Amino acid sequence: MRPRGHHGGRQAAHAQGQRGAPLLEGPHLRRGHGLAQLAYSDERVTQPLRRKDNGEFEPIDWDTAFKEIGEKVQAIIAKDGPESLAIIQDPRPSGKYYSKRFMNALGSANVYAHSSSCNLSKESAYMQTMGASNYSTDFGNVKMVMFIGRSYGDGIRPSSVQSLASAREAGTRIVSVDPRLNNSGIFSSDWVPINPGTDLAFILALCNVLIEEDLYDHDFVEQSTAGFDEFAAQVKEYTPAWAAKITDVPAERIQELARAMAKAAPAASIEAGWRAVIGCS
Repeated sequence: MRPRGHHGGRQAAHAQGQRGAPLLEGPHLRRGHGLAQLAYSDERVTQPLRRKDNGEFEPIDWDTAFKEIGEKVQAIIAKDGPESLAIIQDPRPSGKYYSKRFMNALGSANVYAHSSSCNLSKESAYMQTMGASNYSTDFGNVKMVMFIGRSYGDGIRPSSVQSLASAREAGTRIVSVDPRLNNSGIFSSDWVPINPGTDLAFILALCNVLIEEDLYDHDFVEQSTAGFDEFAAQVKEYTPAWAAKITDVPAERIQELARAMAKAAPAASIEAGWRAVIGCS
């Protein structure tokens, strides 16, 4: 961070990524631009706050905060036992270490982390459906890629944004299915606004088109899937017209996207993400 003068002192004004870092490759993630707000925001929380009966918060000192929290924890243990306690830890090393020790000392094994609600959910869903914990898009060769509820421009790794930019320059059709026009929109060929929470209906309608119009890879299905006939029979009812009423994506649009994916295959991909088709919140 580069400092600058501020009220007679010095204030961080600019955050710069580490050059040569394998995932950053010089730039930092978009969130880094707001890093200084953590220290200088007028809304920064600098001491414990206690919620009053009217819903507002009042500042209290640390001794009072620790005393009241400790009393509430002990009351819960006395009434319902230590197993009724749980903690959600952050992904930093300090959180991983001290959260487990703290809960173990209280007698509870209920420790939840960012990994269990995000990455682990994603990998579990992939493992259950395709037998592998993850996959990645070959942006150097893909002809069409669809992002559903996922945006590199709002994500963590600048190198991912660079891959997306390179794909766009190479003529890749990049489809963003998202209620908002996110920060990856500058690279997208198509923006498909969709009602929040209706991604599964959209996916089922894509499958309906691919199966009903016989656009799928029969050899792959025969060799690498189980239960396809049952799925194909069920998906008959999930037509683009049915999905259009739920998603607000026109039926013709769904049909065109499904046909375009089939035409681009095998150089087509739905990008591996944490939401939408994975069902991870």
